[in-house]
Amino acid sequence: MDTNSEMLKNQRNVYLDYIRGISTLMVILYHYTTRYESLFPRKEMFGITFPHGSYAVLVFFLLSGYFAIRNIEQTTLVKYMIKRFLKLFPVYWVAILITMPLVATFLPSRSVSIKDMLLNFTMLQTILGAENVDGAYWTLFSELVFYIFIFLVLILKKQKNIDKFIFFYVLIQVILLVIPDTSMIILAKKFNTLIYPAFPKHLTMI
Repeated sequence: MDTNSEMLKNQRNVYLDYIRGISTLMVILYHYTTRYESLFPRKEMFGITFPHGSYAVLVFFLLSGYFAIRNIEQTTLVKYMIKRFLKLFPVYWVAILITMPLVATFLPSRSVSIKDMLLNFTMLQTILGAENVDGAYWTLFSELVFYIFIFLVLILKKQKNIDKFIFFYVLIQVILLVIPDTSMIILAKKFNTLIYPAFPKHLTMI
């Protein structure tokens, strides 16, 4: 019985793959019909727009959060941190080294300084005031924030108040979600900048 349950748990869910595939197409359509034209207004690609395709990014966040916590009880803190580091940073560093000269050559107006490039290697450029080498890197920062959140959960999971911690954390996110930026106090803005992009992932913790 336990073996069957374990097999079902580890079995690949093809329907989630379908969702990821559709979401990928939505993001591609958004970038090539809407985002591209907003960045380069004189270089129209297809003459159509698909602004709602950007919402597919939230789907990716939810799926990422689901897969990240699905087997969380089967790992140790050290193994978790090593696995997350190897998943994020090595390929990210290679991408920066490839993207930087390409942008400098073909899109010099969007090139960043050497200082900003070095700060990008930390994946903390969002809070360090540096420009992204590639605008798409903002999603990786939210991924990093989520993994830090999981790290805290792993530390506190033996504490009796872990459920309350998650509840109030999500509650704060919901409050920040409905407060207009113009009325936020500085602290709320900082918290929103750091945490809110990863909020969809955090919902999977509930």
